[in-house]
Amino acid sequence: MSQSASMHDVVILGSGLAGSVLACALVRQNLSVLIVDNSCHPRFAIGESMVPRSSQMLRIIAQQYDVPEILNCSSFHGLRKHVTASCGVKKHFGFVYHRPHEAHRVEEATQAPIPRLPHGPESHLYRQDIDAYLTFAAVRHGAELRPNTHVKEVEIEPDGVALVTDKGETLRARYVVDASGTRSLLAEKFQMRQTPVRSRTNSWSVFSHMIDVHPFEACLPPGQRHDMPERWSQGTLHHIFDGGWFWIIPFGNHDSATNPLCSVGVNLDGTKFQRDPSLSAEEEFWKYVRRFPSMECQFKDARAVRNWIATGRLQYNSERQAGERFFLLGHAGGFIDALHSRGIANTFYMVHALAERIPQAVARGDFSYAFFEDIAQLQADLTDYNDRLVNGSYGSFMDFELWNAWSRVWLLGVTIDSLRIGRLMSKYSNSGDSSLYRGLYRADWPGSIAPDSEEFETIFTACEAEIGAARQSLKSPRAAAQAIHDWVATAKSVPPTLNLHVPERRYTLTNSFLSHMQFLWWRQVGAPATVRRKYFDYGAMPFMKSAFRALLQPESV
Repeated sequence: MSQSASMHDVVILGSGLAGSVLACALVRQNLSVLIVDNSCHPRFAIGESMVPRSSQMLRIIAQQYDVPEILNCSSFHGLRKHVTASCGVKKHFGFVYHRPHEAHRVEEATQAPIPRLPHGPESHLYRQDIDAYLTFAAVRHGAELRPNTHVKEVEIEPDGVALVTDKGETLRARYVVDASGTRSLLAEKFQMRQTPVRSRTNSWSVFSHMIDVHPFEACLPPGQRHDMPERWSQGTLHHIFDGGWFWIIPFGNHDSATNPLCSVGVNLDGTKFQRDPSLSAEEEFWKYVRRFPSMECQFKDARAVRNWIATGRLQYNSERQAGERFFLLGHAGGFIDALHSRGIANTFYMVHALAERIPQAVARGDFSYAFFEDIAQLQADLTDYNDRLVNGSYGSFMDFELWNAWSRVWLLGVTIDSLRIGRLMSKYSNSGDSSLYRGLYRADWPGSIAPDSEEFETIFTACEAEIGAARQSLKSPRAAAQAIHDWVATAKSVPPTLNLHVPERRYTLTNSFLSHMQFLWWRQVGAPATVRRKYFDYGAMPFMKSAFRALLQPESV
């Protein structure tokens, strides 16, 4: 290799969330990191809805590598206090079911409130601000940044990687992480995209940012109400229907908000709805809004402030997630669909795994595919499992009661995973020992929503089969829904106060002081002994303190 440029330990292609968070973690371990991006900040990006795993993983990375800027981004209150007022608050996942050309039926809705303890609600990330903040945090900690730099050639050589820009400059690194997303330079260079796509999900999208999108709670006829714990406008609202779903992600939905924008879009099942080439992206969006009268009310005064984007099929996979001296991180390796917001969560999970493995590779001088093979397989498993979850959800959209059942399987997995990761975080809080987080990604069912739970794996697989039976008309949707409810009712790893086993209950928790005390009783006494030993082998005092703080200082946003 030419000696015309200094050698970096790592070059990261892309300065979005994945690239910037990984850069922070690596430079804090004294690695030399160069971030290369063909654009600059600020810029438009989607992937805006945080979930418990995404915020937990940010908190873990921040604690393990002492990066306060990442910690600031791990909660709504942290963002508001330390970063920006341009992000929205997310107090729930909300799902409202629609039938074509009919008014919405108020009994056909579900809501999963975000637990208030221990860190408060989740966030709607205004990505142009957050991506810039984290990129410049990486620079403050020692990373080099090369914006507006176009890499044209990549050569893998015995002692490193050479990246040649369009201006003829050579950049050199021992290892390259491609975090550039869909248009991955390395995936294209090494012809790694899989054909045909192996994903079962088949969907396409139309999206933009808008203003003057009305709160959905204001769109119900007089005298009708949902009786949900949280307002629809203070969470991520999904309008679901047979064949697709809309997202409504407001950024100006709290008292101190400064951002009037709302992220909106529709994802459509490509086996049921095809793009009309005679329509613009904007016309395509409004065509589907007008199918649903209750949605027309929410959008009656809305107007876009960015160009509309319409995609082809969203799903793509790679034959491998890594190669000699390089790794395709997150959406550079594959993508499924934004439903359930697991893309960011899985990406941060992978960032954590790579932040542990890359310094080991540098120390050993081993950048082979074999040294990263298990991490690459983990990312493939995460993508494939997300495909199963999303594909099941699209199948469940044929009937509200089937969705009501299937959504409880998803929430069961999310809850078990929160207990798993929450255990480590609580033990860290008690000890300050960040080594507790090492090897977090190692589990019996890698890629799963709840990767350490045989119980969940059994239930998920059985319920997935029920969705398949309903899709093939081997069972009625209502019969499949009942079978799924029966399976969920067998779960012992989550507290009964979540009401996952009660189909008539359309929301999971109320965030009341009483519900927190009921959870405390369950973790101390009511849970099976195996569950207590697995997830609660630490003191309850931190939880009790948080509960009393919540009682004395009610949340207001």
